[in-house]
Order: sequence, then structure tokens, then C-alpha cells
Amino acid sequence: MIVKPSSLFVAASAALALLSSAVPTLRAAEMNFGQVAMHVAYMLQNHHYSHRDFDDEMSKTMLGNFLDMLDFRHQYFTQDDVDGFREKYDTTLDDHLLMRNISPAIEIYDVYKQRVKERVEFVKATLKSKKFTFDSNRTIDLKRDKMPWPKDKAASDKMWLDIIEENLLQERISDEARLREDKKKAEKAAQKKAEGKDTTAEAKKEEPKKPAEPKKEVADAKKEKDDKDMTPEERVAKDYDKLLEITNENDNEDTVNFFLSSLATAYDPHTEYMSTDERDSFNQHMTHKLVGIGALLGMKDEAAEIQGIVVGGPADKEGSLQLNDRIIAVAQGDEEFVDVKYLKIQKVVNMIRGELGSTVRLKINPADDPTGVKIIPIVRAEVP
Repeated sequence: MIVKPSSLFVAASAALALLSSAVPTLRAAEMNFGQVAMHVAYMLQNHHYSHRDFDDEMSKTMLGNFLDMLDFRHQYFTQDDVDGFREKYDTTLDDHLLMRNISPAIEIYDVYKQRVKERVEFVKATLKSKKFTFDSNRTIDLKRDKMPWPKDKAASDKMWLDIIEENLLQERISDEARLREDKKKAEKAAQKKAEGKDTTAEAKKEEPKKPAEPKKEVADAKKEKDDKDMTPEERVAKDYDKLLEITNENDNEDTVNFFLSSLATAYDPHTEYMSTDERDSFNQHMTHKLVGIGALLGMKDEAAEIQGIVVGGPADKEGSLQLNDRIIAVAQGDEEFVDVKYLKIQKVVNMIRGELGSTVRLKINPADDPTGVKIIPIVRAEVP
């Protein structure tokens, strides 16, 4: 376990050498999470440049960070939940961590899992029982990170009716956009054929040695058809089932990682806690031994977003991937796509990395057409 005190590589690398030696590296099966938490708390208190004590004020900030990290849109917890957490832990998280006790993290995450389960059940029941007509002039705040949590279950139910309606509307808009795009393509193909410029035929004449490429496109189109054939209601339900599955998959190690990240960012926004996997990933980048596509990923609205492209890297040379494209699924070679929505960023990164010379296919929502879908194959190489 390590703490990265800065996002600047030069400063970070020096600090990593110090802190990685201070915290024992353990396998997950043998890890004493309480011991790790205590080490991280003492390191931040004694080695962070701010020289701030891990006190009651820091405890309050840490708790706020943790709740926001789990429920950044303020739509799963209720205000009653949050008030209960604050009453118990606003001024005591420092005492718990310094005494190697991580039970507050587990307790809060268990409540979060229960609230997600309740909301998913509410979504699915509502989709079956309620008909949305989209004929009102009501509005919904899409950016809820600064909004209050709903007061109680009744307020949460009311808020979620708007969320479900917005989800369905987005799906319908996506369907209409796909239909318009399909119509444009059909009209363009018909026009070229009428003019005697059948580009498909020309392409086959020019590339007689590549019969496999059209087959691959057909296979991708067939995979795409599954989601397209689903109703908006079915797609929304599927998304929330995926969220619940991933939420339940997180174990105590994941929960403690979230918890200690909340402590690190309490000291300043550029201080991050790294798990063992994240440390290895960072060290690979620092030693320039990374095999992948050469893209920097970040999380935005529960999806992995392209936030940087390495000049001269595989993605840059391929040329199709653009900044702010959102990755919605990843496939290894010609295998089936795996939905990556709601997955932790490190898991998405691990899926994109692979053996030198192998191919990864990314299914994306393009930044310039958020309702569209594009498939980009990239051959992995060493990233400069």
C-alpha cells in the first residue's frame, strides 16, 4: 500500500519510494486492513507537507469524502442515513483508524449496498407498473453532487421517479438518433449506387485479399443488435442490474481502498491513496514498461472517459480514439464485448492492457455523438 502525495510525476516518484517502504506489501488474503489503515493515517499525519494532525476536523472531512465517493450524485443514501453516520463518526474516525478499527467503513458500505439494492428493486418495479408519457414541463438536475440527499424513503421514491423518466428519455433519444443515422446511411448508399459508385463493390475489388474484414464487421453488427432490440425499459433495468452486481462484488479490500482514499484527499485534493494494484500500475508507467494503447482514463458519470492520448502511442497512431470518448465495453481480439459501465477504473485499465501485439476492441460513445456507438480495434504496443 502506498500514498501518492502529488499528481506530478517527479514529486510523486520520490514520495513513493519513501512511503512504499513504510507500509508492508501484503497479499489480500493475509492483509490486516486495520493495520494498513493505521499506517496510512500515521504517514499522512507525520509526512504530508501540510503537517496537519489527523484530528476531529479531519475526521469530519474524511467522512464527507467517503459518503460523496460512494454516492457522488446523492441519490442512494437518505439524509436520515447521513445524519446517523455523522452523529456516530464525524469526530471519531481518527480514533477508530489510529486504533486499527475499520468497522465504520464496512458499516457505511453495507448501508450503501442495501440502498442500491432497494433503489434497483424500485426501478424495476416502477418500469413494470408505470407508463411514462414525457409530456410534462418538469425538469431534473443531472448534476446532483452539490444537491442535498433526499430526506427519507418517501422523498427518495419521488426523486427516483424523475431519475427513471430521465433514463428512459435518454434511451429513447438514443434510439431516435440511431434511426436517423441508419436512414442517412441508407440514403447515401442508395444515392451512390444510383450514381454507379457502389463503394462496397469498389472496396472489394481493391482489397480482394481481405475477406475477413467484412465478416468481422458483420459479427460486430450482430453483437450490437442485442441491445438495439431491447426496449428502453429493458436497457435501463439491465444497467441497474449491472450496478447492483458490481456494488455487491466489492469486498473489504475495495471498501478500505475507498475509505483510505477519502482520508488522503482530506489532506488535499492531489493526495491519493493507492492499492497494491494501483501502485504496480503507477510504477509501470514511471519505468516506461507499459504495454497498452497509450490513453489516460478517468471516471465521469459512472463510465471510463478518454482524458488523454499519448503522442506516438498505439491509440494516437490508429487515429480513431478522441478525447472525451466514453468506453462502454471492451473485447479481447474477436471475443465478445464485456460491458464496463460502473466498473472501477483500474479494472477497465487492466482489461485494456495486454500482451504486446494483441488486439483490444473498444466500444465507445464518441464525444461528438454521445448517443452513437463506434467500435475501435487497437493493436497493443509498448507505450513511449
